[in-house]
Amino acid sequence: DAALRRWMRDTTEAGVDDALALAAACCDAGGEAARRAAIDSVARRVAAQRQAGVALTPRALAVDGAALMGALGLPPGKALGSLMAALLEAVLDEPARNTPEALLALARTLHAQSSQGA
Repeated sequence: DAALRRWMRDTTEAGVDDALALAAACCDAGGEAARRAAIDSVARRVAAQRQAGVALTPRALAVDGAALMGALGLPPGKALGSLMAALLEAVLDEPARNTPEALLALARTLHAQSSQGA
């Protein structure tokens, strides 16, 4: 459900609820039972993601900028922000990666790759 998690991130929590409620109301008003069932399915998937506590923002990652600066010797700035964004993308793809160990290992790899390309 990586695409769903990205939609949730991009839409914000309140926006997700509003979009689902609006879509459900439109289906109900138009008598579109099949589409309403699809909306209900998406709502259940959203609820499951929320219950699982998936990270949808950099603040919800298991590491923060200070941890990355300490582990990699990075200063605050654009490179650090880009690295945090890349870590979030990885977690959106695979929520199980949201552990300090996994994220720091990935950060080291990404940092090394960007240093070689620079």
